[in-house]
Amino acid sequence: TQSTEAVYQRRVREAVVSTQSTGKYLEKEGVLDALTKILVVLYEEPEKPINALDFMKSHLHGGPPESSDVEQLRLELQELRTKHDVLAEENVGLKEKLQQYEALQRRQSPRVREENCQVKWVFFDLFWRIVGLYIWMQFQLPLQCFDLS
Repeated sequence: TQSTEAVYQRRVREAVVSTQSTGKYLEKEGVLDALTKILVVLYEEPEKPINALDFMKSHLHGGPPESSDVEQLRLELQELRTKHDVLAEENVGLKEKLQQYEALQRRQSPRVREENCQVKWVFFDLFWRIVGLYIWMQFQLPLQCFDLS
């Protein structure tokens, strides 16, 4: 078994490595620079704030937002909520129409569906006859090449 001293030394090494990697990460992301700048501002402040933590928080994100910005954001939020409500109502109406059309489609008799298919086939046949006539005109093929019945 490992001695208590060896376990302790291993944990200390792991903590040092973890601390070093965390320090590198914070430096790379600019966190240390930002904190240093805030601490310099706090140090140079002639009248120290009552709550240093609140001072740091307000300086970290640039201070409280301007009241005009807040009002503009409130107006934008209200406008977006209104648009959302209008679109939600429109969505409900469109869903109702879709359900009506689907119900109508289900109620259609098989005869009507069959007639629709026949009409589609007539157009399909007509299309291919026109394509054949176009090919005949382009290549001036003998008329016997095409079945025109």
